[in-house]
Amino acid sequence: MRYHLILFIIPALWLMGCVKKNPCNQQANPKITFNQGLKAGEELQLSVSGVDDISACYWYGPNKFAANGQQVSIPNVTGDAAGVYTVDVATTEGCIYTVSSDSIVINNIEAPCSTQPNTITLDGLGKFSFYFVSYDKQYSFTGNASGADLTLTFRRVPVSGIYTVKYSPEFINDVGIRLVARNLLWGVRDYTKLIVNVVDGKLIATLCNVNVTASDGSYSFKSVLSFNMTADLK
Repeated sequence: MRYHLILFIIPALWLMGCVKKNPCNQQANPKITFNQGLKAGEELQLSVSGVDDISACYWYGPNKFAANGQQVSIPNVTGDAAGVYTVDVATTEGCIYTVSSDSIVINNIEAPCSTQPNTITLDGLGKFSFYFVSYDKQYSFTGNASGADLTLTFRRVPVSGIYTVKYSPEFINDVGIRLVARNLLWGVRDYTKLIVNVVDGKLIATLCNVNVTASDGSYSFKSVLSFNMTADLK
């Protein structure tokens, strides 16, 4: 922990005529608290205490995080929210204290369904072999099986989290899903949720019991899709 005059860090206070009247309290003990046992997809809540007469707080942390306030939060966290967070605490007396949190861990998500790795359920489709390809700032995982291909395409390097998928295979929100089986293109319903965990350099993606539609012109064939894919993230 360090402290120093805020007049040299926040010029706005100088312009308002804020002059430090008393020495900074060397006994102040700022402390960051946060919710424990956090999983990807949940909300990270951060707060700071232990300093009297707080006038402003400035936070910064992983993934270019920045925020103001004594209490701040990050909704729907992903794996890149893990790490150490720091806050500068300014007081009405013109002092500033800086403290950092313990390293925050984002735990894996428990999928609501269970299937074997590299398998898919859609009218009996079987085991897939997945491989990873990176190109033009997109990251794709493609699986091949007899009579079927399944591709997941991310806009950035995948991290643990809950991703949203749109119906059109050409429109990528968080991630795109493209499934071709029995010479038909199958589309998932809007705002499908894909669960992703990244463990020891491997991506584990799970989709549970989602309605899909075959694009054979009539859109009359419907089925339920589930899959659990594992691929090296390299």
